Amino acid sequence: MNFTTIEQSQALIEAGLNPDTADMCWIKDNGLSENKYPQAIPWKDNMAKEFYAPCWSTGALIELLPREIWLSKKDYSLHYWIKIHIYEVNNRALYQIAYGNSCNRKTEWCDKFSSSKNENFIDALIEMIFWLLKNGFIKKV
Repeated sequence: MNFTTIEQSQALIEAGLNPDTADMCWIKDNGLSENKYPQAIPWKDNMAKEFYAPCWSTGALIELLPREIWLSKKDYSLHYWIKIHIYEVNNRALYQIAYGNSCNRKTEWCDKFSSSKNENFIDALIEMIFWLLKNGFIKKV
C-alpha cells in the first residue's frame, strides 16, 4: 500500500503526530465501516471524526522526515543526514531509513545515529517517525 491504514494513522496520532500533516483521509461508510482506499481529500481538524479519519501517503510521510539532524553537545555539534536504501535479501526488498554521518556523503558511515529496517516501506517510515517524535526531532501536538 502507498498509504497508512486507519490503525497506523491512529498510532501516529497517539504518538503525537499532528493530523493536519495528513494529505488524505479515510471516509467511513455511515460511521460503521471503512472504504477500501482512502480519498485524496486533505485532512482537516474540523472533520466529523465518526465519518473521517486522517491518512498519510508515502510522499507525505517522507516529507515529515527532517533532511538533517544536528545534535549539540557541550563542546561540539554532530551533523547527521538521512539516507534511504533498498536492499535485496533472499529475493525480497528490505527498506532502510537511517540518519548517519561520515567525512563526506559518498563514503560509508562512520557513525549511524538511528535506523529502521522493514520489508514494508510504509512500516519503515512509520518506525522512523515514531523515533523522531520520541526524540523531539518532529514536534508533537
